[in-house]
Amino acid sequence: MSKLNSYLYGSVAFGAISLAASGAFAACSFTPPLTTQTKCVTAVQIPGSPLLSYDISWVNPNRAEYYLADRSNFGIDIIDTQHLTFKRRITGFVGFTGSNDTSGPDGVVSHGRWLYAGDGNSTLKVIDLDAPTAVAIKQTVPAPGGVNRLDEMALTTDGKLLLGANNADSPPFATLFRANGDAATSNVSVISRITVDPLILPATARSNSRLGILRPSAFTRLSHSS
Repeated sequence: MSKLNSYLYGSVAFGAISLAASGAFAACSFTPPLTTQTKCVTAVQIPGSPLLSYDISWVNPNRAEYYLADRSNFGIDIIDTQHLTFKRRITGFVGFTGSNDTSGPDGVVSHGRWLYAGDGNSTLKVIDLDAPTAVAIKQTVPAPGGVNRLDEMALTTDGKLLLGANNADSPPFATLFRANGDAATSNVSVISRITVDPLILPATARSNSRLGILRPSAFTRLSHSS
């Protein structure tokens, strides 16, 4: 296993370990022991409230950073994957509300200096990773017509287009955003709201979509509005 993979596996593994603890440092072990190539390198201590509610995570190998949507502490935890240590936390999210549908942060993706994270109030937080922690959130952009969380996301390789899903809204929809790419300043905006034709996404499928269970064929016909 490469040195980089060892770091990434170690940082990804910490979430399951930390959840069993109350914020204190946890032993680097699994019960039953791991039998795969994935190995526990170390356990990373997460400061603040016990890590009882969290969502999506993302690795940025170019910055040697791992980002975790930490609802228990109302923010994005940033882990240094080179030194395997907690780096800092970007707060300003709604946190765990008692309902998964309205809790945040949720989906997380990044490109270069820009980190994008969905929140439980149907907003996209745009974070400048080169900025000081207190002023790192540069924009809060609403997903039009949404009430619940802005969750899973996809980002183009040039970092200029971002698609975010409001899978807990009824009916569920997606929003296409113009993202920052490699720009030095943030200017994220909404391009279009995308809805799924109800003829191909009946009520049962909409219910399943809140659990992330959808067949690819359900998205063969889309409509959008600017």
